[in-house]
Amino acid sequence: MPLSQIVGELEALQHNLESTEEDWIERFDKERFALEEVNAVRLDEEYSGSDEHDPLIEETVSRLRSLIETFPGFAV
Repeated sequence: MPLSQIVGELEALQHNLESTEEDWIERFDKERFALEEVNAVRLDEEYSGSDEHDPLIEETVSRLRSLIETFPGFAV
């Protein structure tokens, strides 16, 4: 899935979250913003398909997955 699509999906998810702990929202936003920044850099640099940011993206997505799994009412 392209990073731009992930960023868009996360933004949509964030807008649809119902009353959740403020701390959870802050952690979610921190990770989402990190991906948005990488996406913006790629757009500015006319992304060619390989990137030194790939490890950062993988780590951030992993943290987001773990965070989403702790969302109240989330079922795998």
